[in-house]
Amino acid sequence: MLKSTMNQNKVQTLKGFRDFLPEAMAVRNYVKNLLIDTFETFGFEPIETPTLEYSSVLMGKYGDEADKLVYSFTDNGDRQIGMRYDLTVPTAKVLAMYSQTIPMPFKRYQIQPVWRAENTQKGRYREVLQCDIDTFGTNSPIADAEILAVINTVLQKLNFKTFTILINSRIVLNNILKACKITEDKNSILQSLDKFSKIGQDGVTKELIGKNIPKAKITVLFKYIKQAQPDEYLQNVINQLKILGVSKNNYQFDPTIVRGLDYYTGPIFETVVTKPK
Repeated sequence: MLKSTMNQNKVQTLKGFRDFLPEAMAVRNYVKNLLIDTFETFGFEPIETPTLEYSSVLMGKYGDEADKLVYSFTDNGDRQIGMRYDLTVPTAKVLAMYSQTIPMPFKRYQIQPVWRAENTQKGRYREVLQCDIDTFGTNSPIADAEILAVINTVLQKLNFKTFTILINSRIVLNNILKACKITEDKNSILQSLDKFSKIGQDGVTKELIGKNIPKAKITVLFKYIKQAQPDEYLQNVINQLKILGVSKNNYQFDPTIVRGLDYYTGPIFETVVTKPK
């Protein structure tokens, strides 16, 4: 039994964190089990990594802005420690440590909490349960297409009626910047472009002007964005989707999709669910 001293202080959950009662846990566990079943049907295998890593493992991998969101501290052994910010970087550590043990290509899934020192707002928390699937050790477009097929299958199993998987590539974005003769502030420009779906072209333009990007250069940027087409590799990924049974209604090429982390180098995906909202 809890001591009565608990009642003498205001009891509350830390900002940005949540408690889940049995009713909510039933839904979360249903979704989690459905995800696991789908991943394993596609041949992905589970791994887990520690909550805490050496700061040197985590820092410098996400970009300057994201690095600021890593929970880091000095532990009792005077070691620089960080809490898991995402699942990709810890998996890269696993691959480096166990390269002689893990056969390639390696198809892994991982479902664990991650922690980010976010400015909390609707839909953004400081602790979230993240779900990752990746294929390592192959450059085949089939591997990327398979990830999209998994996303498509999961959303259909969850009975989402209308959704769109938005597809782009950092190669496409880099080619756009090159065509615009943009050689400086690339990440800053892409960070603004990534807000296109929320604030539109006018909003992105205003933000870029605030970053001292010349208006003429912004005009050229949007000209090339409107003309953009998938690069050869990304087109091969898209071509594979039909073979994997993904309907054309469920995906589209969108050259404004950026995603925020610096380690993205190729295809990038984002899913928008429109029904049910």
